[in-house]
Amino acid sequence: MKGNPATVVPTILDEYVMLLRRLFKTQDSDEVFAGAYLTGILPIKRYNTESALNNFCDYSMIDPAYLAPCYGFTKEEVQMLAKRHNASMDNLKMWYDGYTIGSEKSIYNPYSVMKSLQRGVCRSYWTTTGAYDSVITYIQMNFDGLKDDIIRMLAGERVDVDTTEFLNDMHIVRSKNDVLTVMIHLGYLAYDFETQECYIPNKEVRDLLVFASEVAFERHHRPD
Repeated sequence: MKGNPATVVPTILDEYVMLLRRLFKTQDSDEVFAGAYLTGILPIKRYNTESALNNFCDYSMIDPAYLAPCYGFTKEEVQMLAKRHNASMDNLKMWYDGYTIGSEKSIYNPYSVMKSLQRGVCRSYWTTTGAYDSVITYIQMNFDGLKDDIIRMLAGERVDVDTTEFLNDMHIVRSKNDVLTVMIHLGYLAYDFETQECYIPNKEVRDLLVFASEVAFERHHRPD
């Protein structure tokens, strides 16, 4: 595919949304489909303030509803696995716990838990599979004092975030709230719906964000 990704990718996303609209928003859709279940990282893209597919139900990291326990391993599930594999529950909690998702106050990263049990050691597994370069780019933008908020979270504090502004498009990031929201969806930050605050959930993510912040700030101050 040729061209600037910044211009090509949104076109692909728009075409995909239009395809879904043609499939699921026609007068005959109910006669053809009993239901549809689609998965992805971000909720359905919004145009201005409205979703292009408003007859769909979104379940996300910010608003998971009754699916919250399905977003990762619960404490009880990890305890069972730790006992089966003779692993340290304290280490698993320190490295991979910390996500508050909806009503679930203790959700573990399932990928990293399984990798650590298979290999017999806790270390960063999931963060190496994600959108690491994007995180560096977002931090480097330093919208509205984002750097200071990252430093506060690395120190264990929580930061207020307004998740309503984000248009659910990683290529449309216009403010600090957009950056924090996309990082929540990607799993690099946890989100407390009750307090509307975000924070760093565990050691795995903290170690990555320390390094990502150092790289981002170094690039920001590097002479051209």
